[in-house]
Amino acid sequence: LNACAKTGSMDRAEAWLQRMENEGVEPNVICYNAVIHACAGAGDCRRAAGWIDSMVLRGCEPTVNSYSVILDTMAKSGDT
Repeated sequence: LNACAKTGSMDRAEAWLQRMENEGVEPNVICYNAVIHACAGAGDCRRAAGWIDSMVLRGCEPTVNSYSVILDTMAKSGDT
């Protein structure tokens, strides 16, 4: 997941997270943050925010890092 995030490969990151869930592995905040980082790195803040919603629905509490990567991307792009 982290390698996908570093390259902005959001589709691959999301696929790995889905694979984890399908195999019965419960993703933690680090896993979700990697997917959020991949989406934000690709410039898709809405998709990244959707993963925060998914985290909350699955009982995983977002951290400051979960939000900061989205806010940083929005600030750099001038999106308000």
